[in-house]
Amino acid sequence: MVLWCSQLILLAPVVAYVLVRLYAGPSLGTVMVPVAIFSIAYAAFVVVLGVTGRGRNWIYMHRYQMALSLITVVIAYVACEATTSALYFAGVLGPPRVLYLYENLQETMHFDSIRGYRLERTPSRTARITNGIIEYIGQLQGNNMGFPDRDDFNAKRLNLKGRRFAVFGDSFTAAQYLSRNWPDLAEDLTRDTERPLELLNFSIDGGGLANWWSVLTRIVKAEGYEIDGVVFVVFPPDLLRGFSVAEQRGYDRYMYGRVPRWDPRYFPSTREEAEQYLSEKPNGYIVTTSEFNAALKGEWMPKERRVPYLASIIYRALQWAVDRSSFNPSRNEVVKSERIALIGDIRQSLQSMGVPVVVVFIPMREDLLAKGDQIEVDADTREFASLIGAKLVNGGLAFKGLSTSEIRADWLPYDGHWGQGGSDRFARFMIEVLTNLQ
Repeated sequence: MVLWCSQLILLAPVVAYVLVRLYAGPSLGTVMVPVAIFSIAYAAFVVVLGVTGRGRNWIYMHRYQMALSLITVVIAYVACEATTSALYFAGVLGPPRVLYLYENLQETMHFDSIRGYRLERTPSRTARITNGIIEYIGQLQGNNMGFPDRDDFNAKRLNLKGRRFAVFGDSFTAAQYLSRNWPDLAEDLTRDTERPLELLNFSIDGGGLANWWSVLTRIVKAEGYEIDGVVFVVFPPDLLRGFSVAEQRGYDRYMYGRVPRWDPRYFPSTREEAEQYLSEKPNGYIVTTSEFNAALKGEWMPKERRVPYLASIIYRALQWAVDRSSFNPSRNEVVKSERIALIGDIRQSLQSMGVPVVVVFIPMREDLLAKGDQIEVDADTREFASLIGAKLVNGGLAFKGLSTSEIRADWLPYDGHWGQGGSDRFARFMIEVLTNLQ
């Protein structure tokens, strides 16, 4: 019985991972299919042995062989784990070693029931260091409304000759890791024109559809913002992101999470309610000013939590698959209906505001490199634009005609976000889009 249970314990995470990945997608691929079939078949074999009298007799007769096999498997795993973990921590194996630093973030980022989190006026420097290379040094800071806009704004229009737009986006549009995000540059480039742009940056870094709904309905519409249009700048994963929350007070690691329902009744209204959804961002450290400065000089690094490499891969993949399965609208009818209702509410709010709406697609760097000028808007973004009655714009056209080297130069070297060059190029593209929006 002990041997049988041991076999099941060893198999449980592997079989669970395989089953959930098969259910939640994406496809395991041709290489993993034989592994999946073998794992499931072997698990079935072990279960049958344990629940039948003949099987239990077989286990008893072959107990020494099974014990030897089990010991061999354990020794092989320990040897592989030790080797791969040593190579990973030496920097030889695995993905790039990434470190996120946040200077005194407890003073800057606090939970907010409408936004998901609010950025206070106290600045917090942030940096990403990949394989020892500093990819960016930015600064998180909010305006009077707690959003990542360098300018304060209110519902009332001050510049009567300009055009005023509410802009909803994610980290590509908040972009406080850059010296200047694209909405700010668009404002600067049109400041001396006959119809300057005023772009109210309501973006939530790490947020998406659910946060946009909350800000649009509870702030922009509720407070009667005087605007000439609404802009949704969509990176495809945004449309599958539930209500995203963050809270950094009392923590030394970056804490972030999402509510696994689309129904606003489940969205947290207090810090205590929000904290049940929080988890640590991998390699995201909240540090002091002296530690931040020392890290940039290469003189100090936070002590990394060393976990077994192979075990961590299985754990992260299983966690991702479970989360994707439970919150995937295409797999869960309750989630699907809640999400459609949320989008319907966005449409009604926009219609009541009576302003033009545009959805602008942001391509992934890898897709641009693979498809170039043939880049197309993904199906989810097309559906979203259609459901809310918005004009659809392919933001990939901002990079039309660029060579592979030029595209790479517009993005950060490792991180998936565009760099200053890509953001600035997109700003010039958006000036034309918004100028022509009726």
